[in-house]
Amino acid sequence: MRKQKTRGFTLLEILIVASIIMLLAVAGVVSYSSLNRSSRDARRKSDIEQMRAAFEQWRSDYGSYPSVTVDCSVTSGLVSGSITYLATIPKDPQCTTRSYYYVTAAKADYVIAAALEIPPSPASCVSLPGGISVVGQCDDPGSTTPINCNYCVGPYGVR
Repeated sequence: MRKQKTRGFTLLEILIVASIIMLLAVAGVVSYSSLNRSSRDARRKSDIEQMRAAFEQWRSDYGSYPSVTVDCSVTSGLVSGSITYLATIPKDPQCTTRSYYYVTAAKADYVIAAALEIPPSPASCVSLPGGISVVGQCDDPGSTTPINCNYCVGPYGVR
């Protein structure tokens, strides 16, 4: 009786294939988390643009900006009488952990700020007119580590 040669993989071949699969998995996880951060930042910018449009519509009707301060706990919108400028204030995608949006408006000027996960270069919150300071305002009230706003908009565009 003739013995048949068994075919199989050597230990070295199995280790090489396993290493390649692990490298591909790690690359996928890293790119996925980066993609998530980018998409949350894009949503933040979109939300900020919605708020800016509502403020500008308000100013168009009343001649000044509304006096408002917004944080994560705010659920109401921007309403005046029967006119709804913004049904609800947009919530940050990660509002449960950090209060990214900071809005302050004082009749003649406003600032809408956020802390983007992928900071823009250069940061747009370096200096603001009217003495409005937002550095450190995008903080979680229970946190001891301050989160600086790095993306701000106002009546004249990105600041």
